[in-house]
Amino acid sequence: MMRTKTATALAMVAGFTAASPAIAVQTGGLDEIVVTARKKEESLQNVPVAITAIGGAELERRNMFDMVDLGDFIPNAKFEAGTTDVGGAANATFFLRGVGQLDYAPTTDPGVGLYVDGVFFGRVQGAVMELADIDRVEVLKGPQGTLFGKNTMGGAINVTTKRPDAEFGGFGTLTVGEDERINFDGSVNIPLSENFLSRFSISTRNQEGFVRLPYAGDEKIGDEGTIVARGTFLYTPSDATDILLALDYTNIDADANTGVPVFNQPANLALLWNNLVGIPNMTPLSGAFETQDLRLSFGTGSYAVNYKGGGASLKIDHDLGATQIRSISAYRQFSSRNQRDNDSSPVDFGQLDYRDEQWQVSQELNIFGNLFSEKLRYTAGLYFFHEEADSLWTVDLAPGLYQALEMLPGPFIPATPISTCPPMGPMDICAGGAGNPINFGFDIAGVLNPRVDASSYAAFAELELDLTDKLTLVAGGRLTYDKKDYAYSQTALFTGFPTVPETTIETDWTDISPRFTLSYRATDSVLFYGTVSSGYKAGGFNARPVNPVVAQRPFDPEKIWSYEIGSKADLADGRLRLNTAAFFYDYSDMQLQANDVVGAQTVQVIDNVGSAEIWGFEIDATAIVTENFRLYGSVGYLNAEYKETQQAITGITLDTKLPKTPEWSTTASAEYILPTEIGEFLARIDYSWVDESFADVRNTQSLRQRAHSLLNARLGWTSESGQFGFAIYGKNLTDEAFVANGFDVSAATGLVIAIPNEPREIGAQMTVRF
Repeated sequence: MMRTKTATALAMVAGFTAASPAIAVQTGGLDEIVVTARKKEESLQNVPVAITAIGGAELERRNMFDMVDLGDFIPNAKFEAGTTDVGGAANATFFLRGVGQLDYAPTTDPGVGLYVDGVFFGRVQGAVMELADIDRVEVLKGPQGTLFGKNTMGGAINVTTKRPDAEFGGFGTLTVGEDERINFDGSVNIPLSENFLSRFSISTRNQEGFVRLPYAGDEKIGDEGTIVARGTFLYTPSDATDILLALDYTNIDADANTGVPVFNQPANLALLWNNLVGIPNMTPLSGAFETQDLRLSFGTGSYAVNYKGGGASLKIDHDLGATQIRSISAYRQFSSRNQRDNDSSPVDFGQLDYRDEQWQVSQELNIFGNLFSEKLRYTAGLYFFHEEADSLWTVDLAPGLYQALEMLPGPFIPATPISTCPPMGPMDICAGGAGNPINFGFDIAGVLNPRVDASSYAAFAELELDLTDKLTLVAGGRLTYDKKDYAYSQTALFTGFPTVPETTIETDWTDISPRFTLSYRATDSVLFYGTVSSGYKAGGFNARPVNPVVAQRPFDPEKIWSYEIGSKADLADGRLRLNTAAFFYDYSDMQLQANDVVGAQTVQVIDNVGSAEIWGFEIDATAIVTENFRLYGSVGYLNAEYKETQQAITGITLDTKLPKTPEWSTTASAEYILPTEIGEFLARIDYSWVDESFADVRNTQSLRQRAHSLLNARLGWTSESGQFGFAIYGKNLTDEAFVANGFDVSAATGLVIAIPNEPREIGAQMTVRF
C-alpha cells in the first residue's frame, strides 16, 4: 500500500514536469509570493532557500486552523501538540527533516525556531498557535542560523500577521462543526488618521473532546477553549519611516492531550507498588485498563490546560535611500498549568500537575543596503535575547508506597537490582521497616523546581555578490554567545525530604554558524543553487533529574552541517511552478532523552548521545491546468541513520530510527474555482500520506505512528461583491486514528502513554465582510 501511494504521488509530480508544454491555460500565470526569509521582502522564486509559503487565504481554503494542521501538509515536517511527560494541547513539537526537540522544559531549547512578526518565541508553550488573521506562514527548511540565530538547526517557522491598511473595514467568520465546534474570527481596520492606522482582531475556538471516559461518568476529554486577541498600530511619520506596534494575548482553558495507556509488564516501581499498595487495597495497576481504542480511556483524574500569555513588539523601519535600518524590540510572557492522569486508569497511581512561567525580552537591529554598487548587497545585525523561566511540577507518583514500607516489620525490599534481603539472603541495601532511611528513596511523589536564567548575544552579517549577470555568491556568518544559569531542587511530596538539594550551575557556550550559497540564474524564471551551512543549538540541563548526581550534569550544544542543492522554476509561461531540494546533514552531539531507572529511581536521562546522518529530497509542484483548475503536489524523502551512539540512554543502537522522522511524506491537492453571475464557487480537496515514525527515541512499538493518510475537503461560495461567503468543510474525512504523540515511562511504571490524533470533523463557515 505504501509503495503504491508513494509511486502515485511521484508520478503526479513527474507528470506536471513532462506535461508542462501542453498545459492549457487561458489567462496569466501563478501569483508571485513575497517572503522575508532573508529579513527583507523578496520573491519566493528568487530566494535560494527551501521554503513552503502559504498565504492567509490559502490557509482558510485548506481548512488549517492551527500549526498542527499546517504540518500535516508539508513534506518532511512533523508539527504536533503535546510533548514529553504531561505535555499539553498548547505545547508544540516541531520537527523539520528529522531535526527538532521532543521536550518543552525550560532547560532545553527548541530545534526549530518559531518567529511571529520577527520576534522569536523562546519556549514552545503556546506555540500551537491559531492561524487566524495571518498574512502568511513561511516554513524555512535547513539550518537558518546565520540570519535567524540559534535554535534553528532544523529550520524556522516565520509567521507574519496582517498589517493595518488605510481603508475602514473588516470581517466576521462563524464556524460550526462536529463535537459542538463553535469558532469565531473577526477583524476590523480603523484608520485613526492619514498616517496612523490600526487593526484589531479576535479569534475564539471551542469544541468538546473526543475521548470517552467510561469510569468518569462517560464524560469526554480533549475539550478546546481558546481566545486570541491582537491589536496592531501603524504610524508612518514620513514616507521613509514605518513604526509598527503589535500587541497580542492568548487565553486557553481546555483539556490536556489525552493519554491512552498501553501497559507493558509492570516492573520495578509499579510491581512494588502493586504488591504493597495496589493489591492490598484491591486497586492494582494492570493490563485490564489497556485499550486498543485510541479514543477510549479509563482515566479518572484531572486533564486540564490553562494558559495565559502574550506580548508586545515595536518594529521600526527607516529608509535612508541606499541603506535601510530596522529595529525590533519585544517583550513576551506566559504562565501555564497542565494536569494529567498519568496512568490513565481508575487506579490512583500517577497524577501530574505542571506549572510553568516564563518572560523574555529581545532586541534586534538590522541594516540592509548596497556596498560600492548594486552588485554587492549586505545584511547585518545585532541581537540580544534574555529569558527567565520557572517551573513547579508536582509528580504524585506511587502514592502510599512510602507509608507501606514504613509499616513493614523489617528491611525486606531490595533497593537496587543487585540487593539481597531477608529471608532469601543476607541484608544488603534494603527498604522497609519504620525509620529506615532507605525508605526515603521510595517517597517517589515530589515537587520538582527547575529554573533557568538565560541570555544570548549575537552579531551576524551576510554579503551577496553578483559574480556575473547569472551567478551570485552569498557568504555570511553569525557569532553567538549563550550564557545560562540553572537552578534545581526537588522535595518529596509526603515527607518533605529534599531528595535533590538546591543545585546551581552556570555554563556558557560560543558558536560561529557560517553559510555559503552559490546560485545560478539559468533564465529569468529558473534558479539553481547550492548551499553549505551550519546550525547550532545551545546546551542545557536536565529538567527532571530526580537524582543529585544527574542534576549536576549539563549537556553540550548540538551542531549540524548541511549540504543542499536545489532549484526553483516557473515553467510553461508561469503556469507550472516546480521547486526541488536535495540535502545531506552531518548531525553531531545530538541532545536526546528517555526515561530510565537509576538504582530505585525513575530518572530522565538527557545527554549528547551521538551523531547521525540525514539525507533526502523534496519536490513541490503547482500547476494551472485551466483558468479555473489548479493542481498541487509534493513529495518528501528522509533517510536518517545514527552513526554513533552512547549508552547514556539505554536502548539506542545504530539500528534505532530517529524520532519524528518518517521516510516518505506526500501531498496532493486539487482546486476548482467557478465564477458565475451570483458569485464564485470553490471546490478543493487536500490529501496527505505519511510513512511510519516513532514518537520517542527508543522506538517503543506502542508509540509507533503507523503510516496514515489524511483527506480534507472544502466547498465554498463567495458573493459577487465579496461581502458574503459560505463554506462546508471536512477534515480527516476517512476518520483515520493513529498515535500522534506520546512518551514512555515503562522502565519504572510499565506505562506507555499514547496520545491520539483528532477524529473526523465536518463543519460549516459563514463570513460577512464590510
